[in-house]
Amino acid sequence: MKAAMKVCDFTIGALLLLLPIARSAHAASFSFTTIDVPFSDAGAFTQLDMINPNGRIVGFYINNSGIVHAFLDDHSSFTPIDFPGAATTIPTWISATGEITGVYAENNTFN
Repeated sequence: MKAAMKVCDFTIGALLLLLPIARSAHAASFSFTTIDVPFSDAGAFTQLDMINPNGRIVGFYINNSGIVHAFLDDHSSFTPIDFPGAATTIPTWISATGEITGVYAENNTFN
């Protein structure tokens, strides 16, 4: 019985120590920004895939014809990124220096 009480006391003590951390986590404030790719179709699905330390974002959108197009958002300056001849281009990563990697598909085969 004493061993069970010690474990219980330790658990309660540990939770009480974490309580100030939990409160401070709720005190943080966040802001959200809507990103509209200017050359995408109205109502197109848009996904952001990665943001680098300099604030550049890569992502893709699906147009009304179902074709997937990649883009770079460099502080609200948008650039389309489509691999030449590909039916689909999806960026997966952008480095701190702006190098972009991703995948593309030709005839439903990803490369």
